[in-house]
Amino acid sequence: MLLAVFLALGLGNCTGGSEGSAQREAAGHSSSKAPGRGGKRGGRKREEPAVPVRTIPVDRGDLWVALETFSILEAERLVDVLSREKGRVESLKVEEGSRVTAGRLLAKLDDEELQISLKEAELKEQETERAFRRAEQLFKKKMTSQDQYDVARFAYDQALTQAELARLRVRNTLIVAPVSGVVVERLVEVGQLLQQNQKAFVLGDFKPLLAPIHLPENEISRVRVGQVAELQTDAFPGRIWKARVRRMAPVVDPASGTVEVVLEVPKSAELRPGMYCRLRMVTEIRENVVRIPKKALLLEGEGDRVFVVEGNDARVRAVRLGESEESDVEIVRGLQEGERLIIVGHEGLRDGAKVRDVEAPESRAEPKPESPRGSRPASRLESQVGSKAESRPSSTDRGER
Repeated sequence: MLLAVFLALGLGNCTGGSEGSAQREAAGHSSSKAPGRGGKRGGRKREEPAVPVRTIPVDRGDLWVALETFSILEAERLVDVLSREKGRVESLKVEEGSRVTAGRLLAKLDDEELQISLKEAELKEQETERAFRRAEQLFKKKMTSQDQYDVARFAYDQALTQAELARLRVRNTLIVAPVSGVVVERLVEVGQLLQQNQKAFVLGDFKPLLAPIHLPENEISRVRVGQVAELQTDAFPGRIWKARVRRMAPVVDPASGTVEVVLEVPKSAELRPGMYCRLRMVTEIRENVVRIPKKALLLEGEGDRVFVVEGNDARVRAVRLGESEESDVEIVRGLQEGERLIIVGHEGLRDGAKVRDVEAPESRAEPKPESPRGSRPASRLESQVGSKAESRPSSTDRGER
């Protein structure tokens, strides 16, 4: 009887397990057929957003090729004024910056001792002159010998020389300007004892000023005497002066491989010797060439490359550069007139990336009137590409230069 009970329990367990497994298999099969959250909608590729850029058409125009360098202005002539006599400075007549003419008194030395020596020399001159006149009369009357006459004449001539030397030493106590110009330096003070040939003043002639530059020998063929250059200084931003090539060194400095070129700058009240200045000299005008702004060139990577727009995609294009000017560069090969060139927004741009020209015709809406408070919202261009957006000068503007 017990054996019958155990057999009945074993058969029941086997039957229940089979039914549970079948139910689990059915549930799994049905769940595999049900669509999950990662179905077709989740597997769709997201569209890449277009990068805002600014473009201009590649055009032709004139390219002004120029040499740009720097210089330090110099006076045409600097003259050291020396004290020709030893003495103590009694008075000063000018200060630094004073404009003087040739012969003007600059300073006076104490001449008391020299005046006494002059009087002594003049007395000696008068004495020997009287002795010579007596000897001359006696010699004419043949009452004295030739030797006595010659001695008297020699003494008189010697006294004349000494007196003239004494007068010269007195005159040398007056320090005068040897040339016209401006007092650049005053190196003496009242009461100072000056030695003979000691420097007392420095005079400069600022009409005109000179701007020496040194050009590489391979650039010298582009410069000629009389050529005009533009001069600017940091002291007067925006001001431009005209300079002209005055002379060119006939030899090349073997140490530096450069040639000295001196430009002449007309007299100006603002310009002074010692000023740092920048010079720009147009040496050639290349007409009707393909040109682009320098800012369109890619800075990273090797070689010269730019981004152009093909359809809605940005494409890297290798280019060959020619001559350049201040803001533009000539393209010898790689671009065609009319192609759209990216000039803003190309930093970090990927080849083949989708782009959107923020200056496209549909985005050039008329400006809205200002709000009553006088403020206006940032434009579409300002908010997307920032302050780097700069307009490229037109061909007409370049022609006016």
